Amino acid sequence: MNELYDFSSDVENPEKNYIMARWYENQGHTAPAHSFYLRAAERSSDAFLAYKALIRASLCYKAQGSRSGTEKVLLENALMVLPRRPEAYYFLSLIYGEKGDWQNCYINASLGFDCKTTPLLDDIPEYPGEYLLLHQKAVSAWWWGKGEECRRLFGELVEGYWETLDDKYKFLIQKNLERMGLEHIVPVINKKFFDCGTHLFQGFKQVSKLHGIDHRWECYCFEANHKTYEASKPLRLELMNKGLNIKHFNNAVASSNGSAKLNIAQSDIWDGAEIGTYTSQSSNILLDPPKSCGDRVLNYEKRDLVVKTIDFSGFVRMFSAPEDFVVVKLDVEGSEFEILDKMIDDGTIGLVNEFYIEFHPNHFENSEVLEDKIKSYEETFLDLGIKFTRWT
Repeated sequence: MNELYDFSSDVENPEKNYIMARWYENQGHTAPAHSFYLRAAERSSDAFLAYKALIRASLCYKAQGSRSGTEKVLLENALMVLPRRPEAYYFLSLIYGEKGDWQNCYINASLGFDCKTTPLLDDIPEYPGEYLLLHQKAVSAWWWGKGEECRRLFGELVEGYWETLDDKYKFLIQKNLERMGLEHIVPVINKKFFDCGTHLFQGFKQVSKLHGIDHRWECYCFEANHKTYEASKPLRLELMNKGLNIKHFNNAVASSNGSAKLNIAQSDIWDGAEIGTYTSQSSNILLDPPKSCGDRVLNYEKRDLVVKTIDFSGFVRMFSAPEDFVVVKLDVEGSEFEILDKMIDDGTIGLVNEFYIEFHPNHFENSEVLEDKIKSYEETFLDLGIKFTRWT
């Protein structure tokens, strides 16, 4: 642990105290973290470092869940150091909002928004921008009886910040505007979700929570294993009865249209399916399927089963447009490499806004080469501005 070694050589150094605090916080140890943050703030002559340390100390208390009084005091101390920065006002407005004290929530959001021209401070990713303060101000205005101002502020969020908002806030704003009868002011964006390797809709539900997937989304789900596909039909019906728009295909996604032999591994407790069935998450269309996965031996069904394949790149081009918001989840047991290569080669990758991908280099003998290939994919996503999350 280099941080501890560096700190031990100069324990009064405020920067080294801050680095120690950040290390502890990153490990989830918020108690020692906040102590080192306080040491950093007390010893620093740099107002920005002291301010950051006090805010991060307050966030440590927030993570503990029951110390809002101390959290509030630390934020107020931060404002004594730098009263013209927005971050502390934002976190104070959250505290007041959680308590239903809408007047103080509104006041702090307003004061913070007045400081909005200040450049963002590094190392406080919990505050990505001024739109958070405007949202806090809009919500608190509603509960404080300022209905007309609330409507105006939500309008400002849509008009001035829509492109910078993440999905969470777009979803919240849309819901609030619907309640006020103002949903027509939200830009109409077609949203598409392509779920490759749907299995029993477990991943679909996870992504749905992350993006607020509802009836306005077009969802295309692919499951190659015909036994899993049949078992998942009641689950799809449940989701559709909630208003979701789901098209469900018993096909394997690949780099071309055609057919392939389907390797279906027997289920056990490991992948959460019914023991002894073949509704397995390890089903694949690899020419040389893996014999094991971790400590688990993969026992494949001994019948020559064939599944139709879909050229996923062509499918995305057919059912999406450059102006759409497109999310793709790829959990296809090794076929992700050929699919991504095709999408990059023909430019379809540029239609995707966000990827969730589980990579399976361990399914192949050249796993080290594939690890390098994964790094090249990540660089491509970064260059194109595509958000990427490694799926597990």
